[in-house]
Amino acid sequence: MYVVKTLIVLFSTISGYIFFKSIHLEGYSPLMGVFLGFILGVVTIILRDVIAKLQIKYLIAGFIGFGIAISPLYFFTAYLNNPAFSVEILGYTLGLRFILAILLGYIGISVAIEKVRNINIPFLDDKKKEEKPRIPKILDTSVLIDGRISDIVESGFLEGPYVIPQFVIKELQTLADSQDPTKRNKGRRGLDVISKLQKISNDIELLDIDFFRIKEVDLKLIALAKKLNGKIVSIDYNLSKVAELQGINCLNLNILANALKPSLVAGETLSVFVLKEGKETGQGVAYLDDGTMIVIEDGKKFIGQKVDVEVKSVLQTSSGRIIFTHVI
Repeated sequence: MYVVKTLIVLFSTISGYIFFKSIHLEGYSPLMGVFLGFILGVVTIILRDVIAKLQIKYLIAGFIGFGIAISPLYFFTAYLNNPAFSVEILGYTLGLRFILAILLGYIGISVAIEKVRNINIPFLDDKKKEEKPRIPKILDTSVLIDGRISDIVESGFLEGPYVIPQFVIKELQTLADSQDPTKRNKGRRGLDVISKLQKISNDIELLDIDFFRIKEVDLKLIALAKKLNGKIVSIDYNLSKVAELQGINCLNLNILANALKPSLVAGETLSVFVLKEGKETGQGVAYLDDGTMIVIEDGKKFIGQKVDVEVKSVLQTSSGRIIFTHVI
């Protein structure tokens, strides 16, 4: 398309030069033809782009409005063709007619388009609605290692496209090659999750991009989110806070998981295994299967045992819930 537009401007410029050179008018240089031809070519391209974006009803209304608006010029021109007028008068009025044609044409086109704007014409209206742009979801290292993102993508609750940048894959590869078994398992799990995501969704994009001037991966994710106008998907609480300060929306899966947990109210009973001592004197600590912390009043003496407890209160925090109980 750019090649065609360039050829049109070039053709118009050369045509202007040839035309002015051939008519041999005194005081009119062929260079003026080059300039006018170039301007005409540029204006032609601009008009073409503007007209191409108009709905058909606006285009038809514009032509009709233009024709009606400049019709009085026909009678004005016929009057000026009277032999009684001198050549000088006709020369002066030529510019006036040109200016009137532009002004009246503009009025006719603008009024006609404004009048049909709110009129529904079934066979002329463009029924195709503009598609709402999809917001990219940028997956970080922690959410890939966590693995729950694959179930969320498969369920369709979170709309794609899902972007996995090259620097995140590189970080997973570094973990997978680590000598530390824990890190190695995390890296391999993250790479396996990427492979699984590619099988269950066509919206996975492995983006070959990096910000070499930025060292920290978290800051690279924020820079990429700004570049793509996207959102970060993570389970990293600190990343969520930093992204929020930078004006980037970060979807934290832990917050989603906490919101979906069944609520516990005071008076309910639970059977838990007391795992360790709490922060306060005499407290014991247990955990539910989903990782929710259970603080047991006077539960220290039951460490290593399974006891029945009654819920006293539930504290909701940004990092999860804490359930305060006492032994029944």
